Amino acid sequence: MYDLILCVDDDPITLMLCKMVISKSSFSKEIITAQNGEEALDYFDNLKLNNLGVTIKDYPKLVFLDLNMPIMDGWDFLDHFSTEEYTSYFKDTKVIVLSQL
Repeated sequence: MYDLILCVDDDPITLMLCKMVISKSSFSKEIITAQNGEEALDYFDNLKLNNLGVTIKDYPKLVFLDLNMPIMDGWDFLDHFSTEEYTSYFKDTKVIVLSQL
């Protein structure tokens, strides 16, 4: 079980279904959402800024990521999130790509 999961998708129905399935399966205590990669990176940036000099303990250890989104797609999110800037803080976070063709 995870304490916190982040679902990143621009489709509100997909986000609702993802939250419903995760909740019903008791897979996570809390599910948060972002509508694109930029919003997800902003979330992680805010975690870093609000915890300067302190170890970040409460962050998503699992991200469900759509690839096809406006503003910043999943590929661009992965490019940014896999840099040292993020991996040094969020090294335990795993990303699972969930995308429709």
